[in-house]
Amino acid sequence: MLVASNDSRVEKGKLFTILVVLFVAAGAVYFFLPHLNICLNPRSAVLFYYIRQGLLVLQIMASVLFLLVFFAHGFVIQGILNCIMLTGNCVELVLFSDALSFTGIVASSLTLVICYFIFRDLRARDTDYKELNRIAFSDDLTGLVNRKKIMSTISNLIDAREHFTIMFIDMDNFKILNDSMGHQVGNIFLNEVVHNIGRVVDPEMVFGRMGGDEFLLIIPYRMERDELEKFAEDVNCLVSLPFLYKSRSYTVTCSIGIADYPEDADTELDLLHRADLALYRAKAKGKRKAVFYDIKMKHEFDERQQMEQALHQAIDNNELYLLFQPQFNAAKNMVRGYETLVRWKSPVFGEVSPSSFIPIAEENGDVQLLEHWIIESAFSFYVRMSEQHKIAASSLLTLNISFVEFRNPFFVEELQDLIAKTGMPPDRVELEITESVCVQAAGLVAERLTELSVLGIRVALDDFGIGYAALNYLQTLPFSVVKIDKSYVDSAAAAVSTRGAVVESVIRIAHDLNLEAVAIGIENEKEYQCLVEWGCDYFQGFYLSRPLNYEWQG
Repeated sequence: MLVASNDSRVEKGKLFTILVVLFVAAGAVYFFLPHLNICLNPRSAVLFYYIRQGLLVLQIMASVLFLLVFFAHGFVIQGILNCIMLTGNCVELVLFSDALSFTGIVASSLTLVICYFIFRDLRARDTDYKELNRIAFSDDLTGLVNRKKIMSTISNLIDAREHFTIMFIDMDNFKILNDSMGHQVGNIFLNEVVHNIGRVVDPEMVFGRMGGDEFLLIIPYRMERDELEKFAEDVNCLVSLPFLYKSRSYTVTCSIGIADYPEDADTELDLLHRADLALYRAKAKGKRKAVFYDIKMKHEFDERQQMEQALHQAIDNNELYLLFQPQFNAAKNMVRGYETLVRWKSPVFGEVSPSSFIPIAEENGDVQLLEHWIIESAFSFYVRMSEQHKIAASSLLTLNISFVEFRNPFFVEELQDLIAKTGMPPDRVELEITESVCVQAAGLVAERLTELSVLGIRVALDDFGIGYAALNYLQTLPFSVVKIDKSYVDSAAAAVSTRGAVVESVIRIAHDLNLEAVAIGIENEKEYQCLVEWGCDYFQGFYLSRPLNYEWQG
């Protein structure tokens, strides 16, 4: 809005300036004509007299117009001066006397004074509007245009019916840097990213910050798909440049969602939403990728929205249920414990995989309610089955805990309440957290593990080996168990397998650190025999037992 009103004001200011110049010119001619009379013959003098009176009438008419403009726009001083000038001109016109030409001198002088005040005020107001525009449409941290200006630019391009492309850019693991090093360092990093990306942004493009670690780039002309892919890769390479701070190097990547106008959407909000969907897909595909919007993404998003709404009601409608998958020792004759698995049987979507609905619960905040239900239900089941002597008293009950729940400041307290409510033995509880949780909040993990160990609760490091350097965490954090990721188990029995050597090394390291090793996802005899040979302690997978239902017998 400020930009539109300022542009309008500039146009009006130009017109006003032209009128003022004509006004001054008329006043000057009016003032000098009497002095020219002495050099003219009588007939010419009469002509000049009438011309002079005509100019006087024009000045009076202009003065009336300016008087209205001055007071309407707050030019009080100019309005008062204009009243004086208007009065003098009217007196001279009525009396038709050259003897009162002094009023002409006053009028012309006041005209110059008025012009001075007008231009001074206009300059001050123009400066104020420029500063207001800068504040309203620029990002304080980076100096880029902000979200409001970005949306205004997109709207203007759509109104002009011009083809253009937007790139929604989001940092992949900026939160880790920001949380571990502090917001001040995070701000320094964002400015470094802006500087780096600026190397490939040409003057016609609009590069702005949407908020947080999200940026948007508008390319106001047509680029071929391969050119856009190359440009997006250049952006990602520039974002990925090492960030040096106090002799330490950090690397952050970005994901990019790309959408075109008018192919993908015909309004600014829809276009931004399409780019956001493409960005979400880029992150789901493993991050550090650029993805173009596709109509299938919209259908998937709509289905996801429906699933999210249904998930809100799943607990109340008794649509969730638990399964328990046994873990065996090497001889297959002793059950170490049972891992708790949650399943959702939706009347709309049928059997829904946890890999589909757990991420939704984590994003919309339902995960804490969901995990509270899982923990309480699993505890109650374990106690009941133990009382019925259907499970050994030494069996462990294993539960997965999300990062959202783990960082809950009341997590340990709420866990204690559930233990007391259900009568669950705390030394039979084993919680699993992934390596990614350790990476995101190592300090918090150390604090939580200490609190849990005081209660006698064991903690396992789940999905070991999926891409993070976790050996340091095994040495410094009080874990009891290492669970080897299924991807390593799947290739462990290959004839020539580097991962097999890795699995064997992990098992050996775990034993050196007085930890137990559990292999998950075992699906055949060959995998099982290799793991036994390498000294793995416990085993879990379909080859040994499928998950058991809630009321299994014996």
